[in-house]
Amino acid sequence: MHPSGRQLWKKWLTCGASALLFAVVAVFFYFYRQLIYLGGNIEISVVFSQLFWKAFLVGLIGFFCFFAILFFGYRLLQPFGNFLYRWRYMVAATVLFACVLLNLNGSSIGCWNGILADGQDDGLLFGVNRAVRSDEWAVNTPMAFAQYYDPQGAYPYFGQVMRGAITDSFIVYGQPVWDIAVLFRPFHWGYLLLGAERGLSFFWCARLIALFMVTFELSMLLTNRKRVLSLASALLVAFSSQVQWWFAVNSLVEMLVFGQLAVLIVHYFMVTKKIWARTLLMIGMAFCGGAYILTFYPSWQVPLGYAFLALIVGVIIVDRKECIFVWKRDFAFLLLFIVLLAGGMAYVLSKSLDTVKIVLNTAYPGARIATGGGFFDRLFNYPATLLFPISQTNLPGNSCEQAVFYDFFPMGIFLSLWILLKEKNRDPFLICLLTAQVVLLAYCTFQFPEALSKILLLSYSQAARAFLAVGFINILLLIRSMTLLQARISPWIAAAIAVLLGILVGIACMRNFPEYLSIVKTVGAALVVAAGFYVILRRHEKLFLCGSLLIVLVSGVLVNPIRQGATFLQQDSLIKEIRTIEQEKPGIWIVENAGYPLINIPVLAGAPTINSTNVYPNLERWSQLDPEGSNEEIYNRYAHILITLTDEEATEFELRQADVFHLTLNIEDLPKLGGSYILTTRNLDELANSKIQLQLVSQIKSYFIYKVEGALS
Repeated sequence: MHPSGRQLWKKWLTCGASALLFAVVAVFFYFYRQLIYLGGNIEISVVFSQLFWKAFLVGLIGFFCFFAILFFGYRLLQPFGNFLYRWRYMVAATVLFACVLLNLNGSSIGCWNGILADGQDDGLLFGVNRAVRSDEWAVNTPMAFAQYYDPQGAYPYFGQVMRGAITDSFIVYGQPVWDIAVLFRPFHWGYLLLGAERGLSFFWCARLIALFMVTFELSMLLTNRKRVLSLASALLVAFSSQVQWWFAVNSLVEMLVFGQLAVLIVHYFMVTKKIWARTLLMIGMAFCGGAYILTFYPSWQVPLGYAFLALIVGVIIVDRKECIFVWKRDFAFLLLFIVLLAGGMAYVLSKSLDTVKIVLNTAYPGARIATGGGFFDRLFNYPATLLFPISQTNLPGNSCEQAVFYDFFPMGIFLSLWILLKEKNRDPFLICLLTAQVVLLAYCTFQFPEALSKILLLSYSQAARAFLAVGFINILLLIRSMTLLQARISPWIAAAIAVLLGILVGIACMRNFPEYLSIVKTVGAALVVAAGFYVILRRHEKLFLCGSLLIVLVSGVLVNPIRQGATFLQQDSLIKEIRTIEQEKPGIWIVENAGYPLINIPVLAGAPTINSTNVYPNLERWSQLDPEGSNEEIYNRYAHILITLTDEEATEFELRQADVFHLTLNIEDLPKLGGSYILTTRNLDELANSKIQLQLVSQIKSYFIYKVEGALS
């Protein structure tokens, strides 16, 4: 065939395949948009027949539109890509500015819509609110708003709202604070400078953009500047099911951002000769170290630390020839790093050491010692993550706990071993990453002796949490091996391997989800995996990018909603009433006869609440009800606290879940807690007695607000 004919044929195929992918995405999003009202429990097969022809028309129109755009704009694609790459930081900043200007975020705070008095949320633009992410919309986001409305003034280091007592707002469930320590938490700066609502937008958008950008830059290092592979890697990490289901809590995004950024800083420090540049880089390294430490979630910090340590060692080995070591000069840089990091952490500990001690000595989560084991089968969860955003029916556990990176296991490990053993390429990155992977996989598979777990620091991380680092490393191994692979695998051999592995992975995945995955779903998921394996083996980088985009659009992008603002929270009549009462006569609140998340309603108004989610225990308060400490094992924990008032039973503590306890409180013991107001869902008039008087202050629909008058004369 004539070269020009081959080029035209290649152009038709490329545009056609890309347009088909976009059309499939358009059809899927059409189904998703039509079924949003089901609240996330979407079974497309139930209504497929009703929407088939409309969906077919959407797909057909989408295919021809995308094909025309790609075909006639083919010559513009590369220049446009070059433009985006050259100005990528400016583009990222522009996107961030636009998102904050439009007040966009991905919070599921719309779940309060059915809980508060008015229920008039009109901010949802796309997607569904995820009730399962209650630690985001019912704890983390209300805490940020509580900081803004704190009686002492906006964003104190020690707030008064959570727990209804002086509470360290910085170190546990880290919240924005007006303190120099916030320098280590740049994603909180939006709260301080822009207020609660736009701060929430900055918090969501800046973290996503930063994660995407820093993953892209690290991938550029691992792929020897291959943009297409690096873009695919950034998509697979930033928009992964693992990241999106855990996006707003436990600081996972911060760990990935600052861990990867630290690796890049080490690389540039090794190859840079200029003193001023190396000084700035070392300051940046101290910043990353402090930011990583202050995520304060060792269950992920430790295993991810293995991945980042492996990358740093790999960088040092690869760049060692370009780095001229001068003892006096480089010792000064190391000393600068140590002084800045140690000084920053010493400052934080000077304010939060007591809090850290309390947390470490709690029954939950502080007293746990993990030894690993039992999670090898999670390696095969990733095909099912495609369905998590659209179907929760019969899913064992919940989607957050089952979510993993779509890492194409075992392809990354297989190709890495092929390169090391068959092609004799002793690549430092592959060796270091595989070493870390062996340790983590062994820990996730087998139970370690307690002493060994402590030596490896993995005792701080349950196997279920440590597995996150396994998936992350698998992606890094995959893109590195795709870069280095020299073997040319024929289409037939690649197809045979892909189909075989696809079948095995599909079967293993179905065994993990026997009631969740039907035969049809399993076959579909296995086909996607097999197609991915084939594209990887054939090293079709652009198709791999398109496939990765399609995968994350379904498994990651659909997880969190896209919404505008959070105005409805502050406009709710119940929130307004609580704030009015607090402004006229401040007091301490108790939420009675209401479960989680209702216990955090006053927090949204900035009202100090005794039994709001206690991120660490107030032992002094509970000892007033339990002077002998016989129930300390129950209340010495992170807890959602449910309170029921009674005039018949004795005061009693009851542990209901690891993070929930119930307090049956005799009304005569109410003064011991020091509550001034009670928010309840029932009439309490009959509970008043000669010692305690409850005065009804207000009733907002099904909610009653009482003032505790105390002992009568």
